[in-house]
Amino acid sequence: MTKLTKNTQNVIKGIHKFNDEIKTNPQLQDRLSRTRAWYAVKNENGTWSLGASKFIGYQGLNAEEYLKNSQNLDGRKTELHLSKWFTEVTDDELSEILWDKLAELLEPYGKEPNSAVRFSILDKDWDEQLTADGAEHQQRKIIELIIEISKTLSAENLKQLKLKLAGQ
Repeated sequence: MTKLTKNTQNVIKGIHKFNDEIKTNPQLQDRLSRTRAWYAVKNENGTWSLGASKFIGYQGLNAEEYLKNSQNLDGRKTELHLSKWFTEVTDDELSEILWDKLAELLEPYGKEPNSAVRFSILDKDWDEQLTADGAEHQQRKIIELIIEISKTLSAENLKQLKLKLAGQ
């Protein structure tokens, strides 16, 4: 019986194993475009590595075991299980970076990302990404929020807001 992974170290190992396994296994390569849920970890050199939820969510799989047992593996279970350590990416810039990384990963096998793809990243990598983007990223988000809130204001309150922002 295949068991769900126990910790983030095993998930990270699973992501690297997945990347190694797809290089030599045409059957695994054939499934790449069907994968919707991708999980990403940031490597020590700052690049991203991606793995399919159904592969990395189970303990110590290799391509042969994955393919042999794929009918009994449940991606819904792995996604729920992995959500303990991963956060779905909602940031457009980061989504685009991960999309490009996925397209780069799949291209040698003549595959393209599924149009319904979702990315999740390890919580510690999310924190680091926000820190790396620094104040600039956070300020953009605050500005976007202020704009959305200002759309709900009356004309008089909007005028007062503009005066306050102008320092008057």
